[in-house]
Amino acid sequence: MLDRAERLERERRTMIQAVEERKAARNAASAEVAQRKRKGEDASELIERARGLGEEIARLEGELSDVEQQLQRILFEIPNMTLPDVPAGGEDANRVVKAWGTPRKDPGLKPHWDIGERLGIIDLDRAAKISGSG
Repeated sequence: MLDRAERLERERRTMIQAVEERKAARNAASAEVAQRKRKGEDASELIERARGLGEEIARLEGELSDVEQQLQRILFEIPNMTLPDVPAGGEDANRVVKAWGTPRKDPGLKPHWDIGERLGIIDLDRAAKISGSG
């Protein structure tokens, strides 16, 4: 399973590079088309080349998406191995490794989200709307 994931990751990186190279070539061709049109020269050959690159980019991006989905499925099957000294169980099985200071229990302390909204640097209503949570 790990060998397949490694192979897919290499393939994914190669495909990303191929897509980026095609996009750069298409952008260069488009810039050359604009330059030729400004000069009144024929650019039909470059336009056709850019169109072909666009089709190739779309094909490669589809293949890339397939590879990424295969890789994601494999990665979801790999267990999250913990160290042997990590306690099994929920939050109550955790143990304090280090603590310092004493927590302040001042009733005047406010949570960061209240302070952020008051200062106008956090907009929780908008965040909830954008994320689809509210």
